[in-house]
Amino acid sequence: MRRASFIAVLLGLLVSRVSAQEPARGTGVATEADVRRLLELTGQGRVARQVMESVLGSIKRAYPAVPEAVWAEFLAEMREGELTSLVVPIYRKHLTADDIRGLLAFYESPVGRKLIQVQPLLVNDSMAAGRQWGEQTAGRILRRLQEKGYSSKAPGQ
Repeated sequence: MRRASFIAVLLGLLVSRVSAQEPARGTGVATEADVRRLLELTGQGRVARQVMESVLGSIKRAYPAVPEAVWAEFLAEMREGELTSLVVPIYRKHLTADDIRGLLAFYESPVGRKLIQVQPLLVNDSMAAGRQWGEQTAGRILRRLQEKGYSSKAPGQ
């Protein structure tokens, strides 16, 4: 469960980092259609599903008695379109129409198409690296707390 919590915190930090950026300045607000096209082109729904499957995998390990059918039901309920509807206004807030057009041109280029192709591998490997880093960091912190004489129990327990 500690891993699931860690992954949830990382996802929260990523979302909060995106929303904390300054609004885009420049030439006009991007159209919703262009942003949706960019999200579709970049496979945002596929990446979101991959992240959710990874998070769900961590939760599954903490609940080994839950039948696979229950986990499949949870995945079936996931609607990428709901996330897209939440993300479109964020893109429109932080990226101008020119930014979106430039990104569309990039992702339609050969190198952009390659990035789209390998992005699931990058996300997967990055998440694994993030988990390893998080576990190592948490281990160091716990060891140092113990070395300093701190206990994980509340005072008086």
